[in-house]
Amino acid sequence: MNAAIGPRLMADAPTSRDAGQKMGSKDHKLSVRRQCALLTLTRSSLYYEPKGESAENPRFMGIIDKQFLETPWYGVTPNGSIHEAQ
Repeated sequence: MNAAIGPRLMADAPTSRDAGQKMGSKDHKLSVRRQCALLTLTRSSLYYEPKGESAENPRFMGIIDKQFLETPWYGVTPNGSIHEAQ
């Protein structure tokens, strides 16, 4: 890494992947590959666009919450089977 550029890049380095995605640019004199290498990003993460939450997700979360509140012991291994396995 260039000694003059390195410290400046490290000072401006993103604290999250989203910030790094915003820093990468196709209209820069450095190639996309080099920009990603300097920002420690994979090139695929530069092009990634999150889809967001589906409309059904809150409904499913409500169903799961209701089931958990009615039967909080579901999915818990009984104490006896833990000791039998040993």
